[in-house]
Amino acid sequence: MRPIGCGYLSAPKARSFFLLLTAMSVLAGVVEVQPAVAASLPLTVIYKGQSSQAAAGTVGGFNESCPRAAPHGISGFFGVGDKAAYGQVVLSISGPLAHGWTEGVLNLSTSPEPFIAGAVCSSRSFVSRSRKIELSPNSIGGYTERCPKADPRPISGSSASANGIPADVFVAESAPAGHGWITTLVNRSAQPQTYLVGVTCAPATQRIRTLSSDVVTVPPDQTSSSNGRCGAAAPHATSGFFYPKASAQWGDVALALSGPTGPRGRVWLGAVVNLTNQPQPVVIGTICIG
Repeated sequence: MRPIGCGYLSAPKARSFFLLLTAMSVLAGVVEVQPAVAASLPLTVIYKGQSSQAAAGTVGGFNESCPRAAPHGISGFFGVGDKAAYGQVVLSISGPLAHGWTEGVLNLSTSPEPFIAGAVCSSRSFVSRSRKIELSPNSIGGYTERCPKADPRPISGSSASANGIPADVFVAESAPAGHGWITTLVNRSAQPQTYLVGVTCAPATQRIRTLSSDVVTVPPDQTSSSNGRCGAAAPHATSGFFYPKASAQWGDVALALSGPTGPRGRVWLGAVVNLTNQPQPVVIGTICIG
């Protein structure tokens, strides 16, 4: 993996956009999705999203519906609308809907910030599992949700408010962990928060490639990026992940950007912002499917 440009995704010219690619080889309403279909069927992947602004100190986002050609939401993505917003918005909510995905960002700044957010949609369905957790006020918690034996391969993680009201919560870690996915959340509010954390899983026959960077050291109060380029065997960039090098650094970094970039959907760009005055080592990665 290697850095791309200045590390931000441009806002689309239109409010809605999508990219169709075909390979022939947690708001209220977050749901358990049906079991995976045979991985031998042709795969269509569509990235579909919208652009908007998040008010200062609040969560902005969308419940994005997937199109008929690829009706199953399997992951989400988000980016910033311009360079000035880079590092000012971080991932807060991300989770499956019945035929789509919900994705939202927390604006850490004192002014409105433009962003884009949307769904990664697939013609194949994949299993999604989640469970309810309680976040104490002003706390950090890490949770791992495991994939079922029939579909043991994690391809994305999820986290969403259980009551549908976005809170002052951000994702401090989101990454595959064996046959599951670990999600670490930071509750910055003075109130307890109930969240759903989960994982989307694929069968053992699904072609998957996991790409990760070397350790990236993010300078104090800065943002660093890295990208993964998917190969021919698993050409669809499906989701991103990140984690601090040590658990003692939970809450020191946040995901500042995660999404497909380029014209063919083979590259996923991830960026992490350092919220402290000390350098922070992190790993950034990409999940590819085919």
